[in-house]
Amino acid sequence: MLFVQVEEGGVGTMNPFKFENGLIELPCTIPFETPILLNMVNQEDIVEYWKNKVNFIIQNNCMLLINTHPDPNYLGNKKMLDLYDEFLSFVSSYNWNHKLPSEILVK
Repeated sequence: MLFVQVEEGGVGTMNPFKFENGLIELPCTIPFETPILLNMVNQEDIVEYWKNKVNFIIQNNCMLLINTHPDPNYLGNKKMLDLYDEFLSFVSSYNWNHKLPSEILVK
């Protein structure tokens, strides 16, 4: 996994990076509901929307971190839960190297 040293506040990467103060940032590479909330894509198209990014992440050997909000008072309705399930099935079809944040080594 590639680590990039950045200045404070610098994001825009798909891999973990370390701030000068030693804090490690794990960037959210798939903010799952954001395109729906910003009216960029229809709910039923969200899985297809993210497949290209997942493939791009894989091709570039980057980190996949998915942020979802499946709670019932947000977007956790039956349709969205089915879409989460479909997306996670797609993602799990690849051979990912799973790590906890504490398992990521910083040089």
